[in-house]
Amino acid sequence: MMSRSWIAADDCNNVTTAVQIITVQDTQPPAITCPDDLTLECSPNGNYPAQIEDWLAGATAEDACEGNLTPANDYDGESLPP
Repeated sequence: MMSRSWIAADDCNNVTTAVQIITVQDTQPPAITCPDDLTLECSPNGNYPAQIEDWLAGATAEDACEGNLTPANDYDGESLPP
């Protein structure tokens, strides 16, 4: 929110003022695009945390007022699917 002050004066030194309030409302939630579901092949040498991190990095988010956002997730970097 911001305010703008206005003033008007005539040749007889009569002055009046007014204040205008300008408000920008953000009523739309951000949009998020998630990567497609991930299927990992079981492997004794599988680097699953790195594969999951790479997959998660494909998510994007944007907002009409703020532009591009960094999406967050709840992956702890250690948990593996059963």
